Amino acid sequence: MSHRMYLYNKAVVGSDDDASLLLMEWGYELPLLLQPLFSAAPFVGANCYNSPGSEEGLYAEAKAGIQALRDFYDFIERHAGSLLDDVEAFRTARQKIFQLLDKRAGHAWFHLDAWDVFNMNDEDRRAQAEALLEEIARANACIREAIECDNPLLLDNCPGVDKPWAGTFRAVLNLDNYDYGWEPLGSLLPSQDEDEPQIFCENGRYGLRTADGKMLIEPHYQDFYDFDWHSGLACVQHEQRFGYVDRQGREVIACQFEEAFDFVGEHALIAEGGRYGLIDRRGRVTVPCQFDGGEALDYTGAYWSVQQNELWGVIDSNGRWMLAAQYQQIHAYEGYYSAKPTKGPQHLFTTRFHDLGAIGLDNINSVSLGESGEAYVIRRREGKQWLWRALDEQGQALLPGEYQALDYLHEMQAWRVRDNRQYGLYRHQAGRWLLPCAYARIELQQGCWGADGSHYCLVQENKRWGLYRGGAQAGWTLEPRFEHLTNLHDGYFNACQDGRWGILDSQGQWLREPLDQAPADRRFVQGDALALVFQGERTWLLQEDGSCQPLAAERALQVVDRYAQFGLSEVQQTCLQNSAGDLWQALDSHRRGLAALEAQDYEKARPLLLRAVELGNDDALNDLGCLLDKADQDYAGALVYFQRASDAGSALAARNLGDCYRQGRGCTHDPVQACHYLQLATERGHRPAHLELAQLLFEQESDHDLALQHYQAAWRHGDKDESANYLGWLHEQREDYAQAQRYYQHAIGLGDSYAHWRMGRMHLYGLGRAVNPGKAREHLQNACELEREDAYLDMAELLLHDESSQEEALGWLQKAVESDVPGARELAEELLRQQKKPDLLSRLFGKQ
Repeated sequence: MSHRMYLYNKAVVGSDDDASLLLMEWGYELPLLLQPLFSAAPFVGANCYNSPGSEEGLYAEAKAGIQALRDFYDFIERHAGSLLDDVEAFRTARQKIFQLLDKRAGHAWFHLDAWDVFNMNDEDRRAQAEALLEEIARANACIREAIECDNPLLLDNCPGVDKPWAGTFRAVLNLDNYDYGWEPLGSLLPSQDEDEPQIFCENGRYGLRTADGKMLIEPHYQDFYDFDWHSGLACVQHEQRFGYVDRQGREVIACQFEEAFDFVGEHALIAEGGRYGLIDRRGRVTVPCQFDGGEALDYTGAYWSVQQNELWGVIDSNGRWMLAAQYQQIHAYEGYYSAKPTKGPQHLFTTRFHDLGAIGLDNINSVSLGESGEAYVIRRREGKQWLWRALDEQGQALLPGEYQALDYLHEMQAWRVRDNRQYGLYRHQAGRWLLPCAYARIELQQGCWGADGSHYCLVQENKRWGLYRGGAQAGWTLEPRFEHLTNLHDGYFNACQDGRWGILDSQGQWLREPLDQAPADRRFVQGDALALVFQGERTWLLQEDGSCQPLAAERALQVVDRYAQFGLSEVQQTCLQNSAGDLWQALDSHRRGLAALEAQDYEKARPLLLRAVELGNDDALNDLGCLLDKADQDYAGALVYFQRASDAGSALAARNLGDCYRQGRGCTHDPVQACHYLQLATERGHRPAHLELAQLLFEQESDHDLALQHYQAAWRHGDKDESANYLGWLHEQREDYAQAQRYYQHAIGLGDSYAHWRMGRMHLYGLGRAVNPGKAREHLQNACELEREDAYLDMAELLLHDESSQEEALGWLQKAVESDVPGARELAEELLRQQKKPDLLSRLFGKQ
């Protein structure tokens, strides 16, 4: 099932009957590029279309949201050099986005309907809506911060940017499937090729030109609507009258109507004197303007809902009445219609307008029969059970009765029927039962068909299984005589007789006699082989000609190691383990030994790990080192095992060796060797080693450039909180203040005092930006309140420049002096020499 989010521009919150424009149908998210649309007074309110009235819809003011999006796109274009892979593609997408929003999104609200996505888990949908709104608010806060600071790097702090496939805002922005935001918004519009003409506006009038700028229509129309996908025509307005033009710029229907609307199918709604009728694509009136209202009943345009006085009916495109105008409202559903009369409940109608009665929407399913039209499966309650029947579009019964369950198997061209707790197959085209309701189960086999295109069902009678063929020559391929029968692959079936398994083809012929201990398995086969089979407590590779060869030990280990949790039976696992031989014994000993080690059961872990090493499992070497390190405190012995494991290629062992040399555990403290092995661990893919190596390089002050590289790698691999301040400081030393601000901003989000202090200094001294005393004071105040002693002196210096805050400044200066902040006492002594606030200084510092 596909789950989507829907974005609407709506006139009324919570209404399903207001003016509304569907803008987006997208996957599991509101794309980050479009989230500024929900920056103006967002709130959670009533859903409109899914579970109407429930409080799980997201709303925001549309006009201000469009302006926020425009500001965002202005900012992106200002920083095109650092953000955009294709500037021209961005500008094209931007033009399309705002042409759509400015011309068509004229309603008051944006509404995000995420009901479908919320239903993917069992959490309360209202809570999910509030959480989504909070995430959007965090993203918009990051966007505003980036715009205010004029620093595009701050966009990397937006929620979701740190996903493994992204990593930076630039990566998200330039995704092919987003087309800079146009793909989500434009996905519901008809596809356009590169030669699609462009509607443009000059001096308040609209015209049409080709993609390369050639004029097709001079700008003289008062309005120019989009080309609709039904007809390829666009509705235009000139001198208060409406007509239609084509993509070549020809006015194919003159501007002659008081009102006109897009074509639906072969016809369009028009109005004269406040009355509505229909025209065809040549502009001929097929239904005179005589109705008080009208709209297409569905996307085909075959039928139209029309209003007379206060009531609605249905006509075809030539004006013939299908339903008289005696209903308050008429709606189209998938395969049927509903109409609410002036009194009483709504009635449901087939596509041929046969009245099915007031049966309720919950009691009907429509089924497409292809060229035969629609069928209607209708239920009614009798006592404690439901009974189902099937009707055609004329209301005629398709099956001779009512049943406990009905569903149509298109592949079999038959109905699966449940009656008296037994199943059968009925073909209504022939008016006969293929199978009577006498079977325990009937299971359609998807993706399985014979040479003549016939599909198959597995059928259970009592405790035996058989195979039934559909198609023109329906009948048994295998009558029920098997203990088990399952679909293997492409017309082959696993069949069990007398407790042994074999393989049958779709004609009922044995490819492999029933000799195996378990059913064959197709899932883990590589190359041209057909399946894995399990005989003689070993695993074999079966070819399509029926021949077998032993499965290689390495592949057997790979299958049982990686895929045992995917439904392999105990017999299948045992056969695979036996085929893997010593490789499996080594892996099993290592796993059990590692589990015991992690549980601190060292007595149990030791022999298992030793056995794994004897059988050639190199991973166990590292774990033996860990056992000696933790259980025995035999650091020198541990070092020997770590070295052996590292020499065998273990990334984790290389990291452990680096830690030993860093701590001087089992060896002499040796930073050079520590760096060597930590570097080796990172090269082998051990991600946490990046942070440890960066910290070591930073502590040693040996290579800040290399430390920066590894802090950046640690950041990419998820150690953001631990790396942020170091990255900020290292970029400060390079005078790359924009990057420094990016990382400090992340740490500030964690409430970090150091980051507040450094950001305060950047604003105070104009590092990479204009001096901003207000921002400086905000950050320094936060740092001081979090007891960052370094910030006391900077806060004092900032406040000393303002006569009204000098007393507060001296308070912070006193705290800096008491905390021995470098430079604080010197500043105090200098103020005393200058005789600034001598009484206060004397009181604060005890000096005369």
